[in-house]
Amino acid sequence: MGVDLLDQALTFLGAAGLGTALGLVYDLFRILRRRVRLPLLGSALDLLFWALVTAGLFLYAIAAGGGQLRIYMVLALFLGAVVYFLALSRPALFLAGLVADGIAFLWSSAHFPWSCWGMSVKKLKKLQRSTSIMAEDGIILN
Repeated sequence: MGVDLLDQALTFLGAAGLGTALGLVYDLFRILRRRVRLPLLGSALDLLFWALVTAGLFLYAIAAGGGQLRIYMVLALFLGAVVYFLALSRPALFLAGLVADGIAFLWSSAHFPWSCWGMSVKKLKKLQRSTSIMAEDGIILN
């Protein structure tokens, strides 16, 4: 049984493509982490990212490597991520930032009437409390 160089080259390119895709996922998680301020979101996204890397490499090794993880697959994954960060990260971050801004605008536009209504109710309650006089028995006199 011989070594097929073309199969290894295609496996190498596929692993590099997987590394590029994982670089994009990392950038999307980075935008989510910067825009959404939750205490444990960063840790949860880190855990999810590394779970995706592990699952992606495992499934790729099963599909393309015949169930064997080769060192060149890991190197190609790393090389694909490096190429992504050097060549594609800035444009991807710019476009993803525009999409995130659009989503934030749509969210605030949809949320605006509810927030105005909530502020109005608070102001009316505060106005009612400031203009009401309480009698000794708890009856409100205006």
